[in-house]
Amino acid sequence: NTKVGAARFVRALATRATAGIRPHAPPLLKALTAGVRAERSGVVRKAYAAAAAQVLRYAADKRVEKVVAEVVEGYTGVAAAAGSSSGAGGSAAAAASGEGGGDVDARYAGGLILRELLRAAPEVFSNHAPTVLPLAFGARLDSDKDVAGVWREVWEEGCASEAGAVRLYAQEICAGLVAGLGSGQWGRKAAAAQAVTALTQLGQGVLGPRAADHAAGLASALLGEAGVGRLWEGK
Repeated sequence: NTKVGAARFVRALATRATAGIRPHAPPLLKALTAGVRAERSGVVRKAYAAAAAQVLRYAADKRVEKVVAEVVEGYTGVAAAAGSSSGAGGSAAAAASGEGGGDVDARYAGGLILRELLRAAPEVFSNHAPTVLPLAFGARLDSDKDVAGVWREVWEEGCASEAGAVRLYAQEICAGLVAGLGSGQWGRKAAAAQAVTALTQLGQGVLGPRAADHAAGLASALLGEAGVGRLWEGK
C-alpha cells in the first residue's frame, strides 16, 4: 500500500532526523492527522497515527499543543485553548464551555493519535496528561466500541493507578462528565453517564477533599437530564 509505505517512510525519517524534522513538522502533521480522520482503511489510519506520533516527538511544544487541542475539539466538539496543558483541566474547561460532540471518525482519530503518542513518546504525552487523561476517563466508555477501545488504551496505559489518576484529576474529570451529560451528542452523553457509574465504583475518598461538591454537581446534572423529555430505553 503506497499510503502505508509513505507513512512508514515519514516515521523512519523522523526517527533518524530527530531535530531536523522540526521545521517540517507543521505540514507533515497537518497531512497525517487529516489522514487519520479521513481514511477508511484501519491499517492506513494506524500507520498515519504512528507517523504523526513520531513527528510529534520532535515537534515544537506549540505544535504539540495545537494537535492536542484539535484532539479535544474532535471529541467534544468544543475548541480547546492551545497551551492548556500548562494547567490541569484543559479538556474539562473546553468540554464545559458548551454542548456538542465530534463525529465517530473524529473521536476515534483523536484517541488513536494519543495512543500512538503515548507509546512513541511517553515523555511528550505526560506533559499533556492533565488535558487528555480526564477526557479519556469518559471517552473509554463511548457508545462506539472502536472509539471506546482506543480511548480505553489511552486511559489504561497513561495512568499507573486508576484510583490515583482519578484522585489527581477529580475536578477535571467531574467537570468533563457534567459537560458530557449535557452534550447534544448521544455517544458522549451515554459515555458520561456510564463514567459516573464507574466513578462511584472506585469507592469513597477517590474524589478527594471536595468529594461532596463533585458528587452534588454530578447528581444535579444527572437529575436535570433525567427530567428532560420522554424516558426511553438507554436513557
